[in-house]
Parts: sequence; structure tokens; C-alpha cells
Amino acid sequence: NFAVSADAAASIGPVAVPRDGSVFPLSFAQQRFWFLEQLDGPSAAYNIAGGPSLRGALDTDALAASPAAIVERHETLRTVFIDDNGEPSQRVLGSIALDLSPLEMSEDSLAVALREFAEQPFELAHPPLFRTRLLRIDADHHVLALNLHHAIADGWSLRVLTRELADFYRAHFESSSGGEPLPALQVQYADYALWQRGRMQGRQAERQLEYWRGQLGDAPELLNLPMRKARGQSRQKIGGQAQAQVPTALAQALTPGQRARVFGYQFWLALAWKLGGSAGNWMTRKMARWLHCRCSLRR
Repeated sequence: NFAVSADAAASIGPVAVPRDGSVFPLSFAQQRFWFLEQLDGPSAAYNIAGGPSLRGALDTDALAASPAAIVERHETLRTVFIDDNGEPSQRVLGSIALDLSPLEMSEDSLAVALREFAEQPFELAHPPLFRTRLLRIDADHHVLALNLHHAIADGWSLRVLTRELADFYRAHFESSSGGEPLPALQVQYADYALWQRGRMQGRQAERQLEYWRGQLGDAPELLNLPMRKARGQSRQKIGGQAQAQVPTALAQALTPGQRARVFGYQFWLALAWKLGGSAGNWMTRKMARWLHCRCSLRR
């Protein structure tokens, strides 16, 4: 049934398919996360954590109803990953349990509590893959902490989730208006995964593979990045952030388009120059070709 549905969907874009308790294939992105968990075990490396700081009087009933409405609206938030006769698959659950009981917290211990919450690993086979926690600093200050596995969300999703939480909270808080604040979604992520699988079959898949073989066929096998110390024998999940200040005058002088491009091709050209050697030369050729194409299209 999936093969027939996928063939039809591939030609017209994702379409909603019947929800009869069946399992769905994974998208290629989800399959990567499933493979990494099989390889390394459960990890917090792919957690997406965040959430709003809430100031003012809080309607706890409205707040409790809002995440429940979000979970009902977005199937991916109540998805679990299973082994279906040897094939990794996804199943949409009817509901998941969310904990929104207030946890008393001091301002001094807030950062530690948020970090510990964000670093709790998920297991793709054990729902939920979406967690909530309400931290109460005082009567007029709460933090709604959210944590999702990257297999069901991304950074953009977190912004959508926060915005829709506000919409549902406002609707419940002003319940006299009635009705739903947001229209029902016509297509869910499982529908997209099915469409994507159908699209990457047969001639379509071969055309894609042929293109990328041509683009990457002459790429160096190993990218030797300049490092301050020797690479370890095993992969570590310890990272950091590097920040740089742009002078105010320079930032104000850039147009919006220039600001967007600063972290585009200019970054890659700078990296290619830093790398040098075969890897740097290869990246420089690719960027030069890309820039030529963009200039040609704009004429």
C-alpha cells in the first residue's frame, strides 16, 4: 500500500493518507537519527531545547491546555519509532502525557535546572519524544521549558511551537470567542515522509544520485581541518560556541541582503583560503562556479 501511495504522492506533492493505525516509513532525516541511535545508543546530542520566559499572572489551566492542543495538532510530537519486521518505521500515537505541574525554582538555580532538563536523553522507541516542564520562580515569573528530539523537530519547529503555544494560550484565556485559533493541518510529517520515499525511487532517485556524483566525484576523501590539538580516538559530544563582535558602524552600513550573504559564500571562501591544499582548491572551484551561476541568472 505504501508503494502505491508513494508513487501517486511523488507526482503531486505530499497528500494526507488514511490514519488506520498503520506504520509509516521514516524520512531520510529520521532514518539518520535512528541509525545514529543504533550505533551510539541514546544521547542528548540531538535534543532541541528552549522555551519562553513568562512574566505576569499565569493562567495555569490555559497553559496546561495549550501544549495538549499543540500535540493534538502536530502528529510528529506524538510519534514513536519502532522496528516493523526489521524496518525502522514511525507510528503516530493517539496521545502522550505531558507534565506541567509547577516546580518551585530560585533565580540562582534556574540555569542549572534548564541545563539538566535539556541534557536528558531520549530513546526513539520510548515516547514521549517531546517533554515540557514548568519552572516557577515567583508568582509573576515562570519558565516553560521545552525539549524535543531532533527526529521530530528542528530549530524552525521550536519557533513555530512557541508561537502556536501563545496562540492557544490566548484562545483558552479568552475562551468566550469559541472555536479553534488555528486551522487544522492538511498534511502531517508522516505524509511528507511517505511522499519523500516515493519521490526518491526509480528514475527520480537515479537523476539525483547522478547529479551529486558529478558534483562530489572529485572531492577529497578526507577534509583535514586545521586543529589546535590532535583528534581523539573516539567521538566526543562536547562542543562550545565562538562569538565575534561586528562593529556597530559596519553592521548599520550593511543592507539586509548584504547581511544575509555575509554568512553565505564569503564564509566558505574564507574557509577554503584557510584550508589551502587540495581541499581548499576544490572548495574554491565549487564556490567560483556557484557565484558565476548566480551572476548569470541575475543578468
